[in-house]
Amino acid sequence: MPLAAVDPRALLVLASLRRRDPRLVLSERDAADLSPAIGRWLASGLSARRIADVLTERLPDHFVSRPAALLAFRLRDTPLSAPPESKPSAVAPAPPAVHPFHTCDGCERVFRSPDPGRCRDCRSGAREGSAFIASPAAFSRGTRGLGAREVARSLTGRTALP
Repeated sequence: MPLAAVDPRALLVLASLRRRDPRLVLSERDAADLSPAIGRWLASGLSARRIADVLTERLPDHFVSRPAALLAFRLRDTPLSAPPESKPSAVAPAPPAVHPFHTCDGCERVFRSPDPGRCRDCRSGAREGSAFIASPAAFSRGTRGLGAREVARSLTGRTALP
């Protein structure tokens, strides 16, 4: 096969191998013989640089036979073609709903919920044994004007906030 009938991209890949390793000098006949395999690799979606990387990585210290035979061995199996690129979906999934903030009717904790009411701990009874439970009425009895530590001390008898 004359070089005029060879895929020019395949010929460029084969010619570039000499720059990577000076031992990979190919004749015109070798290039014409190897170019269909390079064309199949290019058609499978591999770039020229990646093909050159595959053909030149971890070459032996000396070749037992001609460089074309070594390259033909490495080109023997055509890689699988790349899967088709999937188009992004036109309709993006809706983001999850963000519920508004509410203040718990039992402990004044702020929580997110679609409806106002009590927080999770107050609904499950987990806050019943807590040392810092105060109803809104407890705050209205003589705690106005006090700092947070003083309010905590008056309600729990402790000086440290939980």
